[in-house]
Formats: sequence, structure tokens, C-alpha cells
Amino acid sequence: MEEEGRPSRNKLKIAIICGLVLVGCFLFYMSRPKLIICPPHSNAKTQMSTLCTALEHFRMETGRFPTETEGLQALVEKPAGLEKWDGPYLDPPRIQLDPWGMPYMYYTRGTGEEAEYLIVSYGPSKKPGPGNIGSKDMDPAAWLSGKPAGR
Repeated sequence: MEEEGRPSRNKLKIAIICGLVLVGCFLFYMSRPKLIICPPHSNAKTQMSTLCTALEHFRMETGRFPTETEGLQALVEKPAGLEKWDGPYLDPPRIQLDPWGMPYMYYTRGTGEEAEYLIVSYGPSKKPGPGNIGSKDMDPAAWLSGKPAGR
């Protein structure tokens, strides 16, 4: 029999269990790994950095950068007639699209020790112009117009 103003033992047990469940849910929520979302521009820079490293490995082994005709595909498939290729230079062996679903553009200029390259993402506009993201710390349009590359 319940005394007036006092909860029964069962009600007290249920209240304690509910409190423990709420505390457990709170602790689980606070201890789970936090999801870090990188902005697309940051992801593009990271992907371009990976491509730049692969291009440098390609050059160290073959003595040159891929031609524009061979493109970035030369990092994962041996170009015809190239003897020293020891790729693929990317793992997994595929060229990713930029964060906006477009292929990276690859440009070269110069030869031998003076050879340079540029990787460009057209960014959210998906076309050449302002807002393009380049693998060099300068405006891709300036590099493409023939101005010296800043490293």
C-alpha cells in the first residue's frame, strides 16, 4: 500500500532507469568521433598536392613530366614508348575528379630543367575564369599567360 505523497518503489525504479538511460545517451553523444567537413576548395588543394607529388615521382623516374597530350593519365597508365615508367604513381591508380565533379586540367611549359606544370580546378563555376584553383600559389590565368611561376 502506498503512503500518500510518496511514490511506489516501482515508480522510483523506473525514474532511476530513465535517468541512467538519459545520462548514458548524453555520454555516448559526447564521446563519439566528430565529423570534420573540409570545404571543397581545401579538398581540391589536397587532391592537387597528391597529384603534384605523383608528378614529381614520375619526373624522377622518367626524366620528364608527362606531356599535355599524355596528361595526368600518365600517372596511372604507361604512356606509349616510355621506357623508364615504373607506375602507377597514385594509390588507388585512378585520377580523381575535383570536388565539383570535373576533371583537373593539366598544363606544361618549358623543357628539361626549366619544365614546369600547373594543375587547375575550375572550381564551382566549372569553367575558366575568376575563382579557378591552381596547384601553384598564384592565379592560374597569370601562369597560363606566360608569367613566371611563383613557388
